[in-house]
Amino acid sequence: PQAVSFLNQPDGELATLTDGARQALIAQLVDLLKSMKPEEVYVTYRHDKHPDHEEAAQLVRAAIDQAGLSIQLMEYPIWSLYQPLNFDFRAPEFRTLHRLPIQAVRAQKLRAITCHRSQYEPIPPDTHGGLPKGFIERLSSPYEFFFVSSSSRR
Repeated sequence: PQAVSFLNQPDGELATLTDGARQALIAQLVDLLKSMKPEEVYVTYRHDKHPDHEEAAQLVRAAIDQAGLSIQLMEYPIWSLYQPLNFDFRAPEFRTLHRLPIQAVRAQKLRAITCHRSQYEPIPPDTHGGLPKGFIERLSSPYEFFFVSSSSRR
């Protein structure tokens, strides 16, 4: 938790940033990386079939490259796990897919999910939640999945 940073970007709009805003965000990420010098960075999967998730991965990858640090990038699928037929199983990153058991922290993860009710419960006047039926159950798995890649500096 002490290594979590929020960049206050608008939800659903990362893919529509102007070139200037995109470069400013990458510069902000580079500054964070250089000040924190992490060994690992976790970001959404680059082919997750969600514009914010895909753009976040591209922004973080660009920042890691510009920072010139040796960092292991851990990409986690979200929508792709719910819709696995969208996966391109021939993609090279599938050779790096790791399954991590999370039984020790699973209850904590489930409590964290309940803090984001606006993502899955209806907001009046709507009568349906934002996430499709079965999505939360997919997030309740006793495992997390990550695609592992390294920066070009490794």
